[in-house]
Amino acid sequence: MRCTNCSAPIPPDTVVCPACGISSVVEPAKVVALKPVRSLGNALRVLLGVSIAVGVVGGVTSGLVAMSLSDYDSTAPYGSIPLTTTESVQAVAGIAWYLPFLGCAITFIVWLFRTRHNAEVLCAAQHRRARGWLIAGWIVPVVNLWFPKQVVDDIWSASDPRTPAVRRTFDGLARSGLVTAWWMSWIVWLFLNNIVSRMALRGETVSDQQLASVVASASVVPLLLAGVLAMVVVGRITQFQESRGSETGAPSTVASPAVQQ
Repeated sequence: MRCTNCSAPIPPDTVVCPACGISSVVEPAKVVALKPVRSLGNALRVLLGVSIAVGVVGGVTSGLVAMSLSDYDSTAPYGSIPLTTTESVQAVAGIAWYLPFLGCAITFIVWLFRTRHNAEVLCAAQHRRARGWLIAGWIVPVVNLWFPKQVVDDIWSASDPRTPAVRRTFDGLARSGLVTAWWMSWIVWLFLNNIVSRMALRGETVSDQQLASVVASASVVPLLLAGVLAMVVVGRITQFQESRGSETGAPSTVASPAVQQ
């Protein structure tokens, strides 16, 4: 008999692989159906596209605001100058962006839960984070800088047709460069957005607000990149799961349940 994780030979009556230390015992399979993800994934990509479009409008208007503020004394109090039409459009675009963004957030969480379920059906490997972190990972300070990426990384690995269904761990598997690029773009945008918020709240002069508008305009670049990459990641994982589901048939079977930490 060979280890289901590393394929090393295992002596008879041995339950732990002497090479990798992973238990080779396979529990009886249970029938678990895959959940449909295509329609949800398509809706998520549409919402991402709308968010990107509104974000680009906001970035352009921020740049126009920065240029319009050049007409005023940079040391003058910002509250003493008249509100321009461009600034009004910028404010409306900023508020309007949160509507599709909220829709994206809710739909993305639902999509994560579905694809996580399917990932556990398609591959028995243990995921690094429990399902509760699919929500908490985005809102708990500090860990929100890497927990969501780990969640998506493991879903990607489990869904990838190249990953054996009986694999016990994702250790040693190459992580997706696409997921990494998406996450790095998102982190850069979070960082710039935090800077813009602080500058806008604390800035008292025209110069302060002009600089905030410049940074806000620049932040649309990582936002655009993160949105486009997220659309690709959603599409690839959806394709992976449908491909593996069609190969194994539905309902699918899992050799052993993935155990969350």
